[in-house]
Amino acid sequence: MTGGIPMNMSDQPKLELDKLRAENKKLADEHAYLVQALKGSDDALLNQIDEHQAAIEALGHSKTHLRQVIDLVPHAIFAKDADGRYLLVNRAMATACSSSIEEMEDALDTDFFNKAVEVERFRAADQAVIATGQRQVIPVETIRFMNGVVRHFNIIKIPFRFGDTPAVLGVATDITEREQARLELAKLNEDLEERVRQRTAELEAANKELESFSYSVSHDLRSPLRGVDGWSLALLEDYGDKLDEQAHGYLNQVRAEIQRMSVLIDDMLKLSRLSRDEMKREAVDCTALGRSFADRVQAASPERRVEWRIAQGVNTNADLSLLRQVFQNLIENAWKFTAKQDTAVIEFGVTEIDGEKAYFVKDNGAGFDMAYSAKLFGAFQRLHRVADYPGTGVGLATVQRIARRHGGRVWAEGEVGKGATFWFTLGEKV
Repeated sequence: MTGGIPMNMSDQPKLELDKLRAENKKLADEHAYLVQALKGSDDALLNQIDEHQAAIEALGHSKTHLRQVIDLVPHAIFAKDADGRYLLVNRAMATACSSSIEEMEDALDTDFFNKAVEVERFRAADQAVIATGQRQVIPVETIRFMNGVVRHFNIIKIPFRFGDTPAVLGVATDITEREQARLELAKLNEDLEERVRQRTAELEAANKELESFSYSVSHDLRSPLRGVDGWSLALLEDYGDKLDEQAHGYLNQVRAEIQRMSVLIDDMLKLSRLSRDEMKREAVDCTALGRSFADRVQAASPERRVEWRIAQGVNTNADLSLLRQVFQNLIENAWKFTAKQDTAVIEFGVTEIDGEKAYFVKDNGAGFDMAYSAKLFGAFQRLHRVADYPGTGVGLATVQRIARRHGGRVWAEGEVGKGATFWFTLGEKV
């Protein structure tokens, strides 16, 4: 043929064979790929199975560890469904119920508590927690177990899901000893209140007797005293010219003792009223109070040389009428016991002792023996002779009672011949 070389007819089968071989190789390669792919899939599946098995084993270990942990907790832990069936308990819970974990799990409240009313109370609380999804705290739950034991618990209940089951998870803390102590304390307080009521009644009765006694003192005893004084005066006036000097002295002494007895009665009545009169606290200028009594005693004996040291700017909050008596007694006391000094020094001031405001009246007078200081504040107790320093022995007892009514205290320091310091507090913290 013109225009090219003619094809040999024997080459056609060879071409077809090469084509088939290429297709077979391609199929073989695809088959190998599929086989390899399937083999890889099997390995991944096997790996997944291994991993799942490992997870199951790990979960088992985790559950074992969780069981060990909750069994080590000293508080009772439990999970229950709405019917009161125990889904989970720890060792402390089982011990409290005198049972075992295996016996309790899947058992009901009725298997462990002998009071139907208690079981219903437990169930109502559990169902409320499950229904509302709100935690519940029971400060004191008293539980009676099947063996007769009664114990007290503080219980916290919270909503919980045990798998697909709505449940309540509870933690119970045994507070039996604390509750018993509280009940004993309440009983002691009740007994104490009863004793206080009895004591109050006794004090009220004693106060009534004291009021009756005070009335007798102020009326029944004064009458004969006035009679003796009156008859003594009449004897002096009507028969004075017939009596010698010694008889006059005796009668005058009788009258002086009657006057002293009258003053003693007045002081005793004042002391008895201190505990009954209503107390009213108000702002008091102690500096002015001290100065007023200093001026009063000085005016009565202007010839005496006394150096007064009254601290400035001293104020307090107290019952004014009662505090007047404190200042009167202490300043008059210092005035009396410095009478034999050529130059007396009387000082009033305030300082801090043990975090408390402490007021004092100090003098350089007769002083006293500290061995007998306990007697100073007793009614009618005296450390000096009446002939040397007159008085009834009630003044310091009055000071002590007034200080105590204010929540304070009194004490004294002194030395024979070197003066004394009398301290008092009024319950004021610095």
